Amino acid sequence: MLVPQTRLRWMLVGPYWVIVSFFLFAFYTGDSFCERPGSQSYPIMVLKLSLVLAAWDFVASFAGALASTAAEKVLGMRGISVLLTTVVVGAGFAYLPFWIYRGYGVFRFENTWADVSCFFTEGYGFAFLFFVTPALALMTFLREFFIFRSLRQRT
Repeated sequence: MLVPQTRLRWMLVGPYWVIVSFFLFAFYTGDSFCERPGSQSYPIMVLKLSLVLAAWDFVASFAGALASTAAEKVLGMRGISVLLTTVVVGAGFAYLPFWIYRGYGVFRFENTWADVSCFFTEGYGFAFLFFVTPALALMTFLREFFIFRSLRQRT
């Protein structure tokens, strides 16, 4: 049963990345920290951050699918992957502002090719935590629910 899930997850990772990119671009447009002269290109930074978020979502969705298979066999619970994946993805996204901030005004990857610290400077770290994370977790929930429903209709 994991094979149809795998195929569907691979098919949906690209659209998820595109939607996350558009969402981040729209949410952070006008951010003076990300659009300042002399910094990296704002659209490139959005694409980098959204790629990391989509990759985390993709890995967590496979973890949820594997846990779902185990829970289905042991506990007889169907659909636990929807909730489990959403919680793991949401927790990972919520922890990101704290992980990327090393302390004393220094961010991990600052002044490197992977620098996306402008998304977490000043109050934007809290904006990410309280607005972006729930929106992306909701997107994950809807995708997982779609996968669950489509696989349930096949069987």
